[in-house]
Amino acid sequence: VQGCNDWEILPTLLEKKIGVRLEQKAMNERMLSGIMAESIILERWRYYDGTDSGYIENFMANKKIREVLPVSSYIVNTKYPRLFVSLDGKALPNQTHLSGVKVPKSFPVECKTISMMEAKKWYEGIPATYRYQVQQQMLVTEVDYAELATLEDGYKFTVHPFKKDEMMQ
Repeated sequence: VQGCNDWEILPTLLEKKIGVRLEQKAMNERMLSGIMAESIILERWRYYDGTDSGYIENFMANKKIREVLPVSSYIVNTKYPRLFVSLDGKALPNQTHLSGVKVPKSFPVECKTISMMEAKKWYEGIPATYRYQVQQQMLVTEVDYAELATLEDGYKFTVHPFKKDEMMQ
């Protein structure tokens, strides 16, 4: 809708609006690896306390800080019937977000794997496509907070907090 994702929007709109279905992208090794990595990223997220060394220490002590459930369905909000989201994870209610405040409602946890080449693009900030994706997840689930958990180059784990941005929604 925002025009940030050049390979997915047009086929989806054509199919929904006029019934024309373009050839679907075939699953490839990179896509499969990203899907399989979601469970690994969510597991690391459970131990994450906002610090690089803290989450490793928590893992070694088997001290889970937060809980998240994987989500295997699409979510539609009747207020926005043309929007839908597919969450990678849903943090359970009363989880502590990165500023140390407890969030009374569940919130989305989006997972991304990033190659070293792709990570270089992130030095200027999180790409707009991912920012819009997380904002849409918050809009549809009616929450004001979400997190983007990333695994860069197969080992560097980071969690990016997001607050609702009315200008993006």
